[in-house]
Amino acid sequence: MKKENRITAMRFIKESFQSGMEVDSLLMVSDMKLEDIIDITDLNGMNVNIVEDTSTLRRKGLCLIAVFRNEHGEYYIVIDEYFKRLPKYVQQFFMYHEIAHIIYGDLEDKKTAIKERRKRTLTGKSNNELRADEYAASMIGFDKAIKSLWVMAKLSSPLVINHKEINRRIKALKNY
Repeated sequence: MKKENRITAMRFIKESFQSGMEVDSLLMVSDMKLEDIIDITDLNGMNVNIVEDTSTLRRKGLCLIAVFRNEHGEYYIVIDEYFKRLPKYVQQFFMYHEIAHIIYGDLEDKKTAIKERRKRTLTGKSNNELRADEYAASMIGFDKAIKSLWVMAKLSSPLVINHKEINRRIKALKNY
């Protein structure tokens, strides 16, 4: 499938959220608490909400976990029902990965975020993703991080996950 025909559930959700669309039908507050999964010390008191996607897009396996910042500066980590079934170390890796995007300010500068997204789409490479992987690996261990990326590759649709990119990220962690 051509790249321009690909759509991610997160883009749809984020645009819906920012447009003021009623999001209760898409997102609900999760019963998972961030502090039950990971150490939140590095957040320095920042509030990060975990919400679950209940849309049919997510049920088709288009996305596992993602983070975004709304126009009010609130951070949301969106998970799906499958995320809750993953082994704890996989949950931890992806939570730390998404938290790294917040800590490093990847969501703050829209111009930089757009450039990074275009770079990832066109080349399959992203420095922000590697940096977030390294942060997560430093928190749970590199072996568990590599296993987590393999889980992501196995569970995610090829329409969303670039498997060459996953292999590059695994290689980077192995060489760290």
